[in-house]
Formats: sequence, structure tokens, C-alpha cells
Amino acid sequence: MSKAPILVLDVSRFVSRLERTAPTGIDRVELEAVEAALTLGDEARFMATRGRRSWFIAREQIRDAATALKARWAAGTEEGRAAAGRLYQFLGSGAPAAAFEGTARPPAPRVDGPRSASAILQSRRAEAELSKPEQPVTYRNVSHHHLDKDGFLSGLKERWAARIEIYWHDAIPILWPEYSKEGDAEKHLRRLKGMLGSADLIEVNSCATRDELAGLAQRFGLPLPETVVSPLRSHLPEPGTVEPAKASRPYFVTVGTIEPRKNHRLLLEVWRELARSLGERTPALVIAGRRGWMNSDTFALLDRCPLLSGHVHEAPDLPDAALASVIAGAEALLMPSFAEGFGLPVVEAQALGTHVIASDLPVFREVATAEFDAVSPLAGDVWLQRIRSVHEKATAARQDRS
Repeated sequence: MSKAPILVLDVSRFVSRLERTAPTGIDRVELEAVEAALTLGDEARFMATRGRRSWFIAREQIRDAATALKARWAAGTEEGRAAAGRLYQFLGSGAPAAAFEGTARPPAPRVDGPRSASAILQSRRAEAELSKPEQPVTYRNVSHHHLDKDGFLSGLKERWAARIEIYWHDAIPILWPEYSKEGDAEKHLRRLKGMLGSADLIEVNSCATRDELAGLAQRFGLPLPETVVSPLRSHLPEPGTVEPAKASRPYFVTVGTIEPRKNHRLLLEVWRELARSLGERTPALVIAGRRGWMNSDTFALLDRCPLLSGHVHEAPDLPDAALASVIAGAEALLMPSFAEGFGLPVVEAQALGTHVIASDLPVFREVATAEFDAVSPLAGDVWLQRIRSVHEKATAARQDRS
């Protein structure tokens, strides 16, 4: 009877971000992978790499770290809860207590580093076991971490005769380098080539990402391993448990880091036009995301445009309950992105019954669970028209109810 394979989950990025107070999408995918591996018991190992040094971490430490990190994210940051309070004040809303009040944030969890006695012992045991020729090994990486290192994956295949499984999130830095930081395109291309050259299985978040991956494999003359679609899932509270924000003024919301690919500049131009024509009757725009990079013109509009003052509000790092409440109470979610790997806010907004106006991207059409207004991310005049139309209909409906 053949042995069940041992899963070696790469937790390098996971342990490097244990002090993070609010999760990104990749952080959440990693936590899911850790929790799934923990259910395997003795058939899972947890490996981290820093520089040229790799080590193994005890299952109990990873379990405790995952539990503590989940509680830390659920509690939210003091800054995030304060941001939620300011947002509800801006909207003139009585906030549901659960939306941003919670217990004090738990301290950041800790795990052993590579030089600790425990890690050295764990690593010796793991290497002795994984190097046995009769022991099947599967290496899994869901974060892109270390994939850019020359020979990293091929070295694991040679060292343990390992099956390599990778979760590929998107190819945006390669396909749209103009929206990425300097050097990101080259780094991501190294990841792509290392993965295509060594992976036995690639998971992707959408069919659109799968198609882009196939096109890149063809472009660079590399084999495309077996590829399966594993969509992302929402981590917001269940729709039936969410109390929509009861704002005293109508508002729209957009979710995402303020960076060039998200196209916040278009929305600010639209809101400037709305403010010119509607004055004090202008609906609010809530930007649920922190400031990112390469966006000085957008930041200048946010900081210095008189017409936007009082109508546009930034709300970074909102706790999940507050974000769900704000999305549920909005007239629409706005997503004018130039490119996306998945588009989770579209799924989350539709689950909460919120109308969506989004870029006409293949991935949005794929993941949307209902019809939405699809508009070119370049068509500012159409965005203005659609937003006006939604606002006018919502205003008429409110008047009918009153």
C-alpha cells in the first residue's frame, strides 16, 4: 500500500506578516491554506525560507499563530475602528456597534526563527523523512513567495522528488507594467518562468486568469502544467447578519487600494462634475482603501480640490463588519479598474444586494453573480451618466417610501 504524500506548505510569507494588523487578499488565501493543512495532522509540514536559509516550524506553533492572527484581524485595528467611527460621522449615520467596536486587538503571534533549537530539531526530522525515496512529497505555495529565486522550485523537485503545486493570483505586473512599481514586472516574470518550468499543478482564481496564464506560456514557449480554477471566497459577514449603514445622505462606495490600476482618478473627476451641478445635493463617495503608490495626481485631488471637500471620504483599514455595513447601505459599488485578477468586491457587493457599476472586464463578467452595469474604464462621461441615473432612481424610491 502506497504511503499518503506529506504536504509541505510554504509559510514564508505567512510568518513574515504575523504583525500585520489588517489582511490583504493574499493574506487571507494563505490563512485558508494554513487552516486546511492543519486538518491533515501528521501529514503536513510547515516550511519557511528567509534568504538562503530554510527551516521547519512545529505544527502547534503554526496552529496557535493562525488562531491568534484570525482573532487579530477580526478585532480590527484601533486605527481601523477609528476610521469606521469617522466614516459613520461623515455619513451622519448611527453605526451598528458591531461594525467597529470590539475587544482590544490581540498581540501579534510569534513562531520560532531558523536558529532556534526547536526549529533546528524540526528541520532535521523533516529533512530526514522527506528525503526518503519511498516517501511521496507535495510542496504547496499560495503566495508567489520565493518563486522568483532561480532554481528554487527545481531544487525542491530534485531534493525531495516533490510534486509542486502553486496558487497563481494574477499576471498584472507582466501584462500591465505601467500600473506596477519599478522592478515588479521583471520579478513577476521570473516567478512565472520558474513556476511554468517546475509546477505539476497550478491553481488560479478565475478562468480569465487561467486564459492569461495560457497566453503567457505560449508567448514564452513554456509548458502549461495542469491548471484548475479555485475561485476566491468572501470573508465578509454573511449577508443575513449585516445591518446596512443608515446614512443621512446617499453615498456610493469603491473598495481597493488607491493605486493607478484601480482608476480612482476617474471617479474623482466624475464627483467633481457632480459637485458642480448638484452642489449640496451631491451624493457622497466613500473610498474604502488605503493610499498606495504612483498616484500623486489622485492624491492632489483628494487633498486640495475644493469641490470634492465634504463629498469624498477616505476610509482605510475598515474592519470587515464595518465594510460590509457600508457596502450594504450604498447606492452602488463602483469598480472602474483597468485590470483585475478576480474582483472580490463585486461578488461581495452583489451578495449584499448592492448594485454594481464596474469596468467591462472579462473577469468581472465571469465572477459576477447577477447583472451589473459594465462600462469602459476610459469612458468618464458614461460613468457620470450611470452614476447619475442610479442616484436619481434611488432618490425617487426614497421619496416614494416617505
